[in-house]
Order: sequence, then structure tokens, then C-alpha cells
Amino acid sequence: MKKVIFFLSVCFTLVSCKEISGSFVVTKAFKAQTKNNCGWDPFGQCVPLKEVTIQSGYYNSKINFSSKDLIRIELKANKITETIILKRPLNFEFPLNGSFLLLAKDIHQDFDIKGSVNTTVTNSPNRREYESCTYTVNDYVCYPGGNGHPQCSFQPRQVWGYRLVEYYLKTTAQNLAAFLVHENEDLARFEGQKIDSEKIYLFQGFCR
Repeated sequence: MKKVIFFLSVCFTLVSCKEISGSFVVTKAFKAQTKNNCGWDPFGQCVPLKEVTIQSGYYNSKINFSSKDLIRIELKANKITETIILKRPLNFEFPLNGSFLLLAKDIHQDFDIKGSVNTTVTNSPNRREYESCTYTVNDYVCYPGGNGHPQCSFQPRQVWGYRLVEYYLKTTAQNLAAFLVHENEDLARFEGQKIDSEKIYLFQGFCR
């Protein structure tokens, strides 16, 4: 039973980690295909992408890879908000540990992206304590019937209680570093980290 719980928790972590926040530093201005905010367009004449120049400077950033087809690099600085849209190569996934390379021709941009991911997992000591929970009780309830006789039945009701549990905290830290490169020249770099912490149960007593 312990192995099953642990396996499910690992899958949850890998699936749920679909974005990483961090900093995006542009050392040399470059052109990129970004999201075009068309708004309401009843005639369908607005193209989904536009080319803009990303100026040098510091940006708060987020890499979102929840889509199977696109990777989004969201940039914010002062009043500037842009989203660089990368075509996601077929079956591409960021590694848990190791390097990756996205070529310009594959992501439909004028730059390559090379980077690495480092993932570490730490477990806390086992903990044993009581936690709140809910369970169902059936109350026998009577109410007036249409013929003057009471109608009675069991009605389920949720009740708060406590249960004894044993668990440990599993913390997963993912660090991602990436460089935008054009003709062997670094244009920008992204550094971000995502930390997930989850409770892995080893024992759960009855709720009462």
C-alpha cells in the first residue's frame, strides 16, 4: 500500500508542474513572435501572432508549458506585457534532470533556446498526529406526509471528526535555466524555480 501511494504522488507532481516563474534578463534586444491581443474580431481578420522587439532589461517572467502545442514565455516589466509564443516540437518534454535544446526552425522563432533542468526531492521525517476529517452518518428523519401520517427515512449527513495519520512531506524543487541564442550570441537568459510540497500518507485511521 505504501508503494502505491508514493507512485501516485510522484505522478501528480510531474503532471501538475506546468509552469515555472523566474527572471528574464535581455542582454541584447531581439525580435520575437508574440501573442497578438485581438479582442473581439467578428470578421476573423486579426492574426494570432505579431512580431515585436524585446528591449534589453529585466523582466518578471513565467514559462508556461501546459499546452501540448505551444510553450509561452510571459514577460512583465513596468507597463510592458508580452507573451513570446514558441511552437512546441512533437513529443517534447522538459527533462527532470539534464539539458535540452529547442531549435529556431522547430519553435518558429529566430533564435534557439538551450538550457538545463535540475530537480531535487527531499523527504521530511515521518510524522504521526491527529487531523480533521469528515464522515457520513444517517439520521432517521420524520416529516408530515400528505395523508396526515408522518413519513420517515434515513438522511445522510456530513460530520466533522478526527483521525490518526502518519505521513511525511515530500518537497520537489525544480530549477530551470535557459538561454536564448542567435548565431552563437546570447540574447537573453531565464532563471526560475518551482517548489512543490505534498503530504504522503503512510497510515490513515478511521474518522470519528
